[in-house]
Amino acid sequence: MIGLRIGAICRSRWVRSLPSFAVALLLGLAILQSLRHGLARAASDASGSSCIAASSATGVMQSFPLNATVHVEQALPPIGNVAACSLGVVPYSYAYAQIALVQWDPLTLAPDPTTVALRTQNYNASQLQYNQTQLTLLTPIVTRSIPGVAEPPRMTIAAQVWEADYWNQLRVYYAPDGPTAFAAAQQVTAPSNARIALPGAHPVLAVQLCDGGDAAQALKVVQAVMTTSAKLDTSAYEVAQRFRVPAATTLRWVELAGAAGAYRGGPDFGSIAILEGQNLPTLGVQLPTPMVEALMSKYDFHDYAGRGVSEWFTHFPFDHTIALLPNHDYWLVARVDHDYWLHARALTGAEDTNWMSGVGPTVKRNAPGTPFVPLSDRALAFRLIGEPILAVDAPARTPAGSLLRLGASPNPSRGPVTLAWSGAHGALSIDVLDARGRRVQHGDAASSGSGRWMFEGVNADGRPLPAGLYFVRASDASGQRALQRVVLVR
Repeated sequence: MIGLRIGAICRSRWVRSLPSFAVALLLGLAILQSLRHGLARAASDASGSSCIAASSATGVMQSFPLNATVHVEQALPPIGNVAACSLGVVPYSYAYAQIALVQWDPLTLAPDPTTVALRTQNYNASQLQYNQTQLTLLTPIVTRSIPGVAEPPRMTIAAQVWEADYWNQLRVYYAPDGPTAFAAAQQVTAPSNARIALPGAHPVLAVQLCDGGDAAQALKVVQAVMTTSAKLDTSAYEVAQRFRVPAATTLRWVELAGAAGAYRGGPDFGSIAILEGQNLPTLGVQLPTPMVEALMSKYDFHDYAGRGVSEWFTHFPFDHTIALLPNHDYWLVARVDHDYWLHARALTGAEDTNWMSGVGPTVKRNAPGTPFVPLSDRALAFRLIGEPILAVDAPARTPAGSLLRLGASPNPSRGPVTLAWSGAHGALSIDVLDARGRRVQHGDAASSGSGRWMFEGVNADGRPLPAGLYFVRASDASGQRALQRVVLVR
């Protein structure tokens, strides 16, 4: 797995120049593997990432007070996927803070009301009071998507900063005349949610935003239901959503929109699994072995004011990656064990073509070993994050009447795959490529015409290859080529 190394990534000179009681709050939104959300451990830098900072043109920073009824919002420039964000604050006494990153509507200049927060993070009194920088490694916010997604996310997001303690005041730093790359920061007053700009010609919060580099930007939303207009109650033991992806992809993680249910004791672990669904139009009492599965924990949902938090969340790391094929049915199964309030979209019947081709039925069951029942008017809110698989050496044109054809069986396979060909002219050369185009196995066949070759599902050293998508490329002596996709499941 690739990890994003985050340490003092967002502590630029303007943050370090703040008074000694200021602190840079870091939301480390890295990629692929973490203790909580599937990312690797952080280190001291973020190689390859680029960052944009809202520093003051005059070098003078001011502070703005938050309280129980007033919070601030800062729309962020659309840099693509967001890997890290920092913010300058001035804590007093034992103040608590909460930061939320949300989808932003640039037309209404307000958060998108159709979905819950993309990420939230809380900071306790000690972390603020003693000038410590807290690193919380989350999965990055992926705003890029591939064509054909049912409900693609917005490319624009905003940061909301809350005072989470009703008795102590928190102040945030801002530049009264900040850079125009950032929209003007707003103060929001409850309960009316009236929005006005902070004082100054063009006020911008003291924020820095980092994109994580090429590896983070390669991640895409490959299928999604973003709308959270309904909530599934905690009567469910498992909720399952059938889906397709519009393009071949390597799946990295899954996100659900939810909140914690009542505490029932125990570890409070659920799980997220992907099932092969091409020949499984409905789910039976006994589920097949998952293609991939990981635990999730409802301890992600809390804040210091004691309220439940709804947000997009994900799971502990998958132990391997899988490839998802286009126009192929899969099931996403969330075992919530009555501990989660999952969000869903209320269906209207007006869903478009992308929706109809990518999002199938939603079902649930209230106890293990019982039948699933349909949720006919709901679709589970979910996001699949992955890396689209690049095209690999498409077959060349061949003379009419002399086509080389290549087949594979079984496919998908948990073991060896028999490759059969016909129409070959002379000796045949066979290469097996992984999803990134790297050759992992090679074979030669002296016979012409038709024949068979066994792909054992191992690399050139005899070690088993991981589950995923592979390409078998065959070429004969006359220059004809054929390409066959093979899926290995473990």
